[in-house]
Amino acid sequence: MNIVIVGAGAIGSLFGAFLSKENDVLLIGRKPHVSEIKKSGLFISGKTKLKVKINAEESIDTVTFSPDLLILTVKSYDTESAIKQAKKIIGKDTVVLSIQNGVDNIDKLKRHIDSDRIIAGVTTHGALFSKPGVIIHTGKGSMVLGELNGMESKRIENISKIFNSAGIESTISKNIGKEIWIKTIINSSINPLTTFFQCKNGYLLKNLLRQTSGCW
Repeated sequence: MNIVIVGAGAIGSLFGAFLSKENDVLLIGRKPHVSEIKKSGLFISGKTKLKVKINAEESIDTVTFSPDLLILTVKSYDTESAIKQAKKIIGKDTVVLSIQNGVDNIDKLKRHIDSDRIIAGVTTHGALFSKPGVIIHTGKGSMVLGELNGMESKRIENISKIFNSAGIESTISKNIGKEIWIKTIINSSINPLTTFFQCKNGYLLKNLLRQTSGCW
């Protein structure tokens, strides 16, 4: 499968590395990251140890083909600008997958492309951008995918299989909107705490476990 990932930050690069093992993947990211990937490859450290040679470009304007799957992992505030740029490469069979935090990304996409092209995903994988060319896989998780209409379509089954085959555990939800809201609520609880304590998500979990075991 031909896959283009727009927003090759931490999660986008992590999934790109996994998916590139069995698919043709192109990352669209920032210049320093892309330059290092072209020079030395993409390194994944932490929970996953992996080095891959993967295609990467700074701009979607350089893409000359229509991918089977276009994955958006940009920040929510960049969604509309990203899909506007990507429209030129979306072919009649291209599926657009949003794996983004926030509850309004799908609505933003619908303003520019037909809703029947769009599917959504929610992940509990954790990743950090270490430096250009290097991503830290901070926490192994899973992926939930779903059609906007709740149907278990052939294409969602196929895409789920592709993620599973790449080593990204994936299931299909009949209510992906609910899954997006659950992730948003969790983030709205965790993010203020990590900001207040100036720590990473993993620190909260470790200390919670210590507290519940009587070792606080």
